[in-house]
Amino acid sequence: MNILIVDDHAMLRQGCTGLLQTAFPDAHIEEADSAESAYAGFDSGRFQLVVVDANLPGMSGLELTARLLRKQPDLPILFFSMYEETSMVQQALDAGALGYVSKRCEPTVLLNAARSVAAGRRYIEHELSMQLVFRRPGSNASQAQSHALPDMTRREFEVFVLLAKGESVNQIADTLSLSSKTISNYATLLKNKLGVRSSGELVHLAIQYGVIQPGVMSRPEA
Repeated sequence: MNILIVDDHAMLRQGCTGLLQTAFPDAHIEEADSAESAYAGFDSGRFQLVVVDANLPGMSGLELTARLLRKQPDLPILFFSMYEETSMVQQALDAGALGYVSKRCEPTVLLNAARSVAAGRRYIEHELSMQLVFRRPGSNASQAQSHALPDMTRREFEVFVLLAKGESVNQIADTLSLSSKTISNYATLLKNKLGVRSSGELVHLAIQYGVIQPGVMSRPEA
């Protein structure tokens, strides 16, 4: 069995590798520090499980998932991500992932998820699964807002999440390896698409849809 772990943090990759080796002692585990390097070295049928982070520099985990599945439609993909927002979980599932667990989960949860996804079964961390089941838009949302989130592209959604968390245009540009001008264009597009006029309204909408939790703070800009 061959497993691929895609995460830009070396310590997390190594920790995940060590943990998965206990569940799959005979597995050959490879690591990639970016979606681009993972995709460049991917051959259909080579891996029986891919564990991927959503927030990667450059190409996102969502985009990588879509591209890998175009090469190998039956590829089992498990998201192991810092994002616990229901909208991100739904985006990952819509992209074709079989499983989703947060980086705060217990080691046994990650192992159970890996075993299930490798066997072709869906696995969503219990708390995240419950949030998906009971997720409801606010009753005071406008008609345009109530349909805006499902219509976002993956990149638009990534920018939306980071804007809602209070990241500056420059910080988002650095995170996504895009220009500040491109991020500014995304911000304008998103406000128009979501029917909001200010950053405060955008944050309120993100909280309403469960994209972020109240009180989430961004990292300070250097």
